Amino acid sequence: MIKYCLPVVRERCEDVIHELARHHEGYDFLEVWLDTLVDYSDDFLEQLLRDYGQRLMVLFRRPQLAPIQMPLKQRLGLMNKVEDAGAILDLDVLTQQEEVAALKDVSSLRWIASYHNYQETPELTKLWDIVDELQSHNPWVVKLATFCQSPEDAVRLLKLGLALKQRGQECIVLGMGPHGAVTRTYGTLWYNAMIFAPPSVEGSTAPGQLTRPELEALFSTLS
Repeated sequence: MIKYCLPVVRERCEDVIHELARHHEGYDFLEVWLDTLVDYSDDFLEQLLRDYGQRLMVLFRRPQLAPIQMPLKQRLGLMNKVEDAGAILDLDVLTQQEEVAALKDVSSLRWIASYHNYQETPELTKLWDIVDELQSHNPWVVKLATFCQSPEDAVRLLKLGLALKQRGQECIVLGMGPHGAVTRTYGTLWYNAMIFAPPSVEGSTAPGQLTRPELEALFSTLS
């Protein structure tokens, strides 16, 4: 079954609340980027956790893996709040090593171990090395999102996702850029644990991300 995730990147808390209120009923998961908020407060996160609970997924990182502004001590404290609410945390394993190291203190946390590459898609042997690193942390889901410079890159990602599914590993394997679109359609039909699908292009959080209406039209046609 296809599970849709609503990505929300805003500068103000009230805009996040408004976006979630408008669209949350049509989505299985709700992804909120905390570090882009100029008026963030812990009270705001606690409100989201009360309202959306296990459907909520939070990120501390910034688009394009820009440096995180929220102090590390604050991030580590918020991980416990996320765990207590049964919500989800997405961590980039390479750039958020401090948070990953702290996971031993939040052992029941549902989290996604992510790898992002906005320049290229590594060769298959390198991709499997990355998978091994992600799996070594025992996450709920492993996620790889890489930029596809060619159709061959997209095919490589599709093969990787299918192999992970055959091994029983929950995964999200996505290609960015125009060549990566096939991973957002067939990848979702074949193996992705969820697909990030904003209501419109303005809400896109990754290059080549398809909107919810576009995906629904494609899935309807393919079925």
